[in-house]
Amino acid sequence: MDPSTKLHPHAPPRPASSARGGGLRATAGRSLGRVAGRTVLWLHGLADRHDLVPFDFGKEAEVDTADPRALAREWWRQARLWADYNPEEMFALKAGALALGLALIVLIVLVGAVG
Repeated sequence: MDPSTKLHPHAPPRPASSARGGGLRATAGRSLGRVAGRTVLWLHGLADRHDLVPFDFGKEAEVDTADPRALAREWWRQARLWADYNPEEMFALKAGALALGLALIVLIVLVGAVG
């Protein structure tokens, strides 16, 4: 018997966690989604404030600047357009990121070996 029904014998039983919305995992997912949405809005605001928004931004389809999913989708589209337009620069960025990642891994291993 549910403890809440002992206190209130005429109250209906509480639904299971899956019926309430998935429990802890769903709550964590919603929280992460809210944080990600606020981050997207903040980053777009910074780009707009510093005039770093591309000229084509929102030309293909109207973008609601209050909707983080629409902003993220449009920024992702702009990144794909830039990557298609500049394949050599994209390769250089990927190679640089790989080199930086390897250097960080080597540094972590060396610090771990010394300590």
